[in-house]
Amino acid sequence: MATANTLERKFSVDYKSKIQPIVSVCKMGERLENLKGPRGMTIDNSTGDIYVADWGNNCVKVFDCNGQIMFKFGDEEGEGKMNRPIGLAICRDRVLITQINNCILNYQVNGKFISKMGKPGEGDLEFYYPHGLTFDQSNGEAYICDSENHRIQILSKELTYKTQFGQDNLKSPLDVKLTKEFIYILDRSNPCLHLYNYNLILQKSIISRGDGLQLINPFFLYVDNSTNVLITDYNCIIFVDSKFALIHRISIASPVGVTVDNRGRVIVVCDGYEHHEFIEVDKYDDAIEVLFDVLRNKRHRDKVSEQSLVTIKFCQLCVDHGKTTSAKDGLYQFRIICSQNLILFHSVLEKFLNYSNDKLVLMHSSAQTRSAQEKSVMLDLVEIVPFMMVI
Repeated sequence: MATANTLERKFSVDYKSKIQPIVSVCKMGERLENLKGPRGMTIDNSTGDIYVADWGNNCVKVFDCNGQIMFKFGDEEGEGKMNRPIGLAICRDRVLITQINNCILNYQVNGKFISKMGKPGEGDLEFYYPHGLTFDQSNGEAYICDSENHRIQILSKELTYKTQFGQDNLKSPLDVKLTKEFIYILDRSNPCLHLYNYNLILQKSIISRGDGLQLINPFFLYVDNSTNVLITDYNCIIFVDSKFALIHRISIASPVGVTVDNRGRVIVVCDGYEHHEFIEVDKYDDAIEVLFDVLRNKRHRDKVSEQSLVTIKFCQLCVDHGKTTSAKDGLYQFRIICSQNLILFHSVLEKFLNYSNDKLVLMHSSAQTRSAQEKSVMLDLVEIVPFMMVI
């Protein structure tokens, strides 16, 4: 079982029966068998091998079906060298990988580099923070979440630009999966799930505040053959059926990537920072202080994308524990860090507002009696945002 000092964890669970973490096979670090800030994951259905985007180690690591490390690739010097891999998908003998530097890498499943495509921008085959992706296994076409361009780009099996869609409805798409009938898209802003048909027309949007979902800070999703949906969210995994009614909600610290193997097991990879040790032993004040120290440390000022993740976690802890002043101070520090990237600052600010509002809604809908002081703290947290927008 996982212990309090295991920061990077992969769980195997059976969501069709009793959901319970079985084993923890990874720890945080830079050794071959370790992970450091993992993101997306997928399975090679022909072998059962598990591919994990190891963000912090700038590579993809491949585990067998029992969680034993096999090999890694992408950290070698050259054109195929990875820069913060995020999402990945497999089609036949190749794996496609999104990165923080807005280009896409194409590898063979054995780790041999094939090609690189894309560049920063808003045009065709240009990306701004690409995230999750998937393949149409029938024709080899790739669907890529071009997150901050608010769209999905579709590439041909030769990985040339084909078309795009979603700009009218998507805000910050995080992940995309395909079924025979629909294209499922997980959206970050006002977290929800969109269903498009294959004419690329929106058919339905399941808002997170509805019964079942209630998303806070989602990351990736998986849709099984029965169109049950699994979503990794803030400290939990949400399982809903084909009608989006809640099946289970299991608490797991910082789940990120999720997939299902050939044996029907759900494999989840969890992110971790040093503050998780404090959180798991209920020292929330210490965790908040650690994260704030990271935000104000000038040595980290050039790592804006990483700092955005720290800021989101910091703000969530402040909201959860009524630290109004701390939240304001942390956002101010992140505003300094983002002096050259106000779009990212406003994106983090929007997540903070959405999280605060969601907590406020849940508080008001709770059957438990809340004190006037608790309600005042929550309202204060929500009202910080307009002030921060004009700094």
